[in-house]
Amino acid sequence: MHRIFARMSRGARLFILLSAAIPLVFTVAGIDPAFSVRAILLALLTIGGLWAIRQHRIRPSISFLCWSIYALATLVPIGWATNFGEAVYAASMVLLYFGFFVAAREIVTVDAITPISKVFSSLALLLSLVALAQFYDIGFRWIPGGALPYGAMTTKNMLSSFLFLLLPFVGFIALTGTGRWRWFGLISWTGVILTLVIAQTRSVWLGTIAMSGVTAIAIFASRERVAMLKPLASRILMMSMLAAICAGYVFAFRVSPR
Repeated sequence: MHRIFARMSRGARLFILLSAAIPLVFTVAGIDPAFSVRAILLALLTIGGLWAIRQHRIRPSISFLCWSIYALATLVPIGWATNFGEAVYAASMVLLYFGFFVAAREIVTVDAITPISKVFSSLALLLSLVALAQFYDIGFRWIPGGALPYGAMTTKNMLSSFLFLLLPFVGFIALTGTGRWRWFGLISWTGVILTLVIAQTRSVWLGTIAMSGVTAIAIFASRERVAMLKPLASRILMMSMLAAICAGYVFAFRVSPR
């Protein structure tokens, strides 16, 4: 990890670390405790990232095309929106995420996937531990929020959605990590799954099932499925067992958000 980070530019390292730090920022002032502050910070980071790649030639791709279509689809209906201000705000957030995607895609190279996954797996574990500590009245209740568990995301739905987005990074480290990172990945996986099951956000459950199904179809449709699955079979079994234990605990003891 350190060797790969060393080969990355200082700007790329800073971009990754700031991206991981923004979800931890909140305020106790009389405004939205998390979303508004993070949106401003993400906008500043995105502007800085776009400025850094201003001389790059943007590479076309299917993901770039899909983002472009989605952004355009949010802009077109603004003129017919009942609440013009809300429509502009929603469209601006889509454009912000689109800009962040473009900047991240140009700044971060493919060979950095392992250190990136380690950074965001660490973030997922941290958020899960904070949420579980809140839920079991161990600590961190001074962080503003609603129904438990919410971690640093103010609501359990936002926490669940964000952990769902981090789940591929966690799974990647749990499946491919070596040495202590292998066990760290499994611990992070357990923390995230337990938090998601306790939060009981059904849309995230559905998304997780759909993502798992698509991944399974893609693997079994591949001609290299045996070569892909054989070295990972024991880890996949372990991850499945840990997920089943978390689900069994929650449903057996009727643990629910509060």
